[in-house]
Amino acid sequence: MRYSAQAFDDYLLQKMIPSEKRAFEEDLAADSELREAFEAYSNLVGAVREDGRQELRYRLTRMRLDWDKRLKRRSWIRRGAAVLIGLLAVSLFLYLSYTSKRSPPELFEAFYEPAELPDSIAGAAPFDPVWKDFVEAYQQGLFAEALQVLPVTILLEATEDPKVWMAYGCALIGVGDFSRAARHFGSPTVAHNTFTADEAKWYQALCLLQLGQFEACANLLQVLAADPDADFHAQAGRLLKQVQRLR
Repeated sequence: MRYSAQAFDDYLLQKMIPSEKRAFEEDLAADSELREAFEAYSNLVGAVREDGRQELRYRLTRMRLDWDKRLKRRSWIRRGAAVLIGLLAVSLFLYLSYTSKRSPPELFEAFYEPAELPDSIAGAAPFDPVWKDFVEAYQQGLFAEALQVLPVTILLEATEDPKVWMAYGCALIGVGDFSRAARHFGSPTVAHNTFTADEAKWYQALCLLQLGQFEACANLLQVLAADPDADFHAQAGRLLKQVQRLR
């Protein structure tokens, strides 16, 4: 057999010139040994090519899967980064909110709520019209009118309901008279009453905050913050941290 594997490759890859191709095909038809050798070689090349395509498909599939994983990983990284940035932004906001120094009026506005006043007041029988007018005016936010219908002398001598004392002080706050309100909440009748002692300290501290008396304000807040059972315990602890930055 005068043909080599190179000749077989040239024929299979169509590299032969027409005259060489015709001569090779004539020899294949005439020589059974050459024909068997070429067929075996051709089958082997076909098998190698098929294996190569399978290997190529396998590698392409692996590359695609690896790429998908990378994309998913990057997607999770992007999502994680977004979540992390969000958490950092929230943390920064909370940190700045906590550490920033707020003005006394801002703190007062954030912590102050007027005392609630019930419709009926204990011990008010002798002065029913007075109490009724006071309650109506107070609940409507007409604090100046409420103060006019309820002189402090009647308030301290006639009523047995401590909530009225709180409301009267808050009415003073409502008209912006923080000095009188602070004195009212600090008066013995109000400040030393079992039912109003904690509440009186809280409102007096808020008045002192507005008056710029931060040291006295902090002293009252410390008392409330140190007693877990005290009214306004939690609020006093938070406000105390803010007031200490003002001192």
